Parts: sequence; C-alpha cells; structure tokens
Amino acid sequence: MNQTDRQIGIEEVQSFEIDEFDFVCNVNIAGKQHIYPDQVEPKRRISFREIFSDASTADLHQSLIEHVRLTSETISYPYRCDTETHCVFLRAVVSRTSSTRVGFLNKMLGYEPRPADSRLIRKYVTDESDFTMCSICNRLEHDERWFEFQQLVELQLWPANGKEMRCSFHTCINCATSINQRMAEARRSFDSKMI
Repeated sequence: MNQTDRQIGIEEVQSFEIDEFDFVCNVNIAGKQHIYPDQVEPKRRISFREIFSDASTADLHQSLIEHVRLTSETISYPYRCDTETHCVFLRAVVSRTSSTRVGFLNKMLGYEPRPADSRLIRKYVTDESDFTMCSICNRLEHDERWFEFQQLVELQLWPANGKEMRCSFHTCINCATSINQRMAEARRSFDSKMI
C-alpha cells in the first residue's frame, strides 16, 4: 500500500479463515497475522454469521462455505466496500485452506474517488432506515430498484452534502443470483469430475 492509499483512508482489507465450527480464525489485518491456535481458546470467539449486518447475506455466505467444504471448489465474486470519499472495488476468493478450514481472501481491485462535492456517510440502523443497502455491491434500494449512491444524488433522492444516511442491509437479487450461479457452476464442475 503506498502513501496515497493511506492518505485517502483505504487500508488493506482483512482476510481470514473459518474453522470447522464456523468460527473466524487466522485473521490477517494490514499484513499482520492474528492466529487463534486450536488449543488456545480466545476470550471471545467470533462466529462467522456475526460478521454480517443482515441475515440474508449471512445465509448466502453460509451456503457458500458449505458448498466449498463439500466440493473443494474455489468460488470468487466481486464486491464493494465503499468509504465516505471513494468507491472501493474488491474480489473475494473463497477456497479450502486445509481439511477443516475455508479461507476468505479479499483482494483489492481498485478504487475511484467520489465527485468532490458528493460524500456517502452511512450509519447502520435496524429500524426506520432511509434506504436498504446491498451488503455486497453497496447499491441502495428505492422503490424496488437498486441505485448507486451517485445516482440517488443525481436523481435528487438524496443530498450530496454528506448528510448521514441511515441504512439497513440486505443482499440485492442481482448479487444473490450471481453468487448462486457461481456455486451452481462449481457444482456442475465438481459433479462432472465425479463421473
């Protein structure tokens, strides 16, 4: 990561493994490994489901883990994890890392600055949200359609001045369909090898 990346607040995205009991372990943050050995119980182990803001995204990723465990196939998909000032594009690579663990490697593909006069400031809420945000692509739902933040600004559905947006989270149909298609393709590949 270069100095420009640090100045705009984009840091290395963490990668981690999930053990056979669905707990997060071997977390890599900013290039530093945080290992939780099997024989040492951390004070508070984090369940894989706890890292998601909503049940739909947790369910989708639980299916993904179970699929990778069963088939040993690698699944990858793009996603976004935007900051206030930048659109950040990433790719998750999900694969077996051992006989009992599944790894989530997060690779940064790139980022784009938001227009200087447009800032996304969001706050997670469970009640009375302004919009529902997709946990994977960061688009926002309005009238049963999904929009980029900048589109909401251009359509004057939300101000560009950085007003705090209260968001609930869910998985949009496009992202759910895309990940399910990747799992179906990997399953077909696995089945053809078994014949």
